[in-house]
Amino acid sequence: MKKKATFISIKDKRIKIKSWEEANKKAIEKYNENIEKYGLILQDSRMF
Repeated sequence: MKKKATFISIKDKRIKIKSWEEANKKAIEKYNENIEKYGLILQDSRMF
């Protein structure tokens, strides 16, 4: 079966990028809050 090509308009792309940036910013802020509260969080770290 051939896959149909989907085209995303530039406007849709910009909206998706904007929403991704907002979600990413919130996640980074939340992570930084946790670092301030609990100290550096190392999960599944291969450094040690």
